[in-house]
Amino acid sequence: MKHPQSYQCRVTSVNRSDYEQLFIRRVHDLIKLGYDKLCASIYATEEETVITGYLAEAIAGIIEYQSEDWMRYYRVYDDPPINESIEAPRRRGKGRRRVDIKFDASEVSPHTILF
Repeated sequence: MKHPQSYQCRVTSVNRSDYEQLFIRRVHDLIKLGYDKLCASIYATEEETVITGYLAEAIAGIIEYQSEDWMRYYRVYDDPPINESIEAPRRRGKGRRRVDIKFDASEVSPHTILF
């Protein structure tokens, strides 16, 4: 996510739609590959959040040991909190909204991984 005061150029590319479609297709590919790594019968009685965690781990492993060159530009995050805009009343701490899985892509590779 870009910081609100990012120094990156805010010009919209004429290819933006093409890049968005490619991003969506590749994210779907990563999700499918992640699901293929999981054994459905093992997780049949688990809660959705537990399954999502295992799925994110599987996808992270696929990205780390990439079989396709484009995979090195992608990152996956499990259950990250959403930081709301400064203008609106903000949810803070544990009250922040969360998404199941977040993906991002960057032309910078390899990316730094923090633990």
